[in-house]
Amino acid sequence: MRVLILAGCLALSTPALASPDSLQRAVETGDTAAAIAAMPKRGRVLLFVHGYRETFGTTAKDAAQIARLTGFDGPLIAYSWPSQGAALKYAVDETNMYWDERNFRGFLSTLARQDWVSEIIIVSHSLGARLVIPSIEFVDRTSTSTDASNIANIILASPDVDREDFERDIAEEVLAARRVNRDRRITIYLSAKDRALGISRELHGYPRLGSPVCFNPFDAEDLRRQGLPERCYAAKSKYDAEPSQTGLYIVDTTDVSRGATGHSDFLRAGDACRDFAAVVNGKREGEGRKGTNLSHVFRFEPGVSPAKEQDVQLCRIDRPVKAKSVASR
Repeated sequence: MRVLILAGCLALSTPALASPDSLQRAVETGDTAAAIAAMPKRGRVLLFVHGYRETFGTTAKDAAQIARLTGFDGPLIAYSWPSQGAALKYAVDETNMYWDERNFRGFLSTLARQDWVSEIIIVSHSLGARLVIPSIEFVDRTSTSTDASNIANIILASPDVDREDFERDIAEEVLAARRVNRDRRITIYLSAKDRALGISRELHGYPRLGSPVCFNPFDAEDLRRQGLPERCYAAKSKYDAEPSQTGLYIVDTTDVSRGATGHSDFLRAGDACRDFAAVVNGKREGEGRKGTNLSHVFRFEPGVSPAKEQDVQLCRIDRPVKAKSVASR
């Protein structure tokens, strides 16, 4: 597998190419339309959008891991927006992410319009969700289909998005009943041990979609009285006519969380990695999930979680990848 990195635009990780030279030229010149045209026409595309504090190198590494973990056999695109890759540059990353929204929505629109693209699977991490969600809304508004675009499977890992904003506005449009009936769904991976989103909550003053903190103390008290964990989640959308299937799945990885920050469980915790791979490959519910008092929220049992040393194998961490980096002008 080869990972090509284009500064300021995108990275591509693909299986055998019909025209590798054409793709190479397109990536090196920054011609995204040509790069898309040169990709193998396999129907399904996996698009990964990184989050805060990343570099081209770390993004390529994560994209390569996702390819190994999921066994995805179509084109895998890792879109790279200008993160500064530094812990104290959150405000700069946030500004750059908003600046790049126009570029990303144009890229996503171009990809979605390709006749050969039957499905786009989007995986966003952290701050990347704030780039992805409004762009999906844009593609939905401009799609030739009256019901939905070909963006069906949306995965938000540790999303740094205002939870109430998601409930009030985002889910209402992105998960409109007609789109859910056409197989649109969102899977959210979150953890109460996510320290990065804890800091984001303090900065913004409100809970994040990827952190199940209860903002309302009365909600927390009610959960305590019921003997339930004090964790609050985004609510499901209310419809005039319920869709034929569920459009929102929340997977709480708190009890199996890994790493110093708990911010990347989908690539670090064995249970979450297996679930994530299953969801990428089309399953709505991965193995090992346990139900909760909420029909759309699931968790993992800590007692049956794999040992930490098994996480490396299950998550396919740190396998060598041949990378070629193309510097920006």
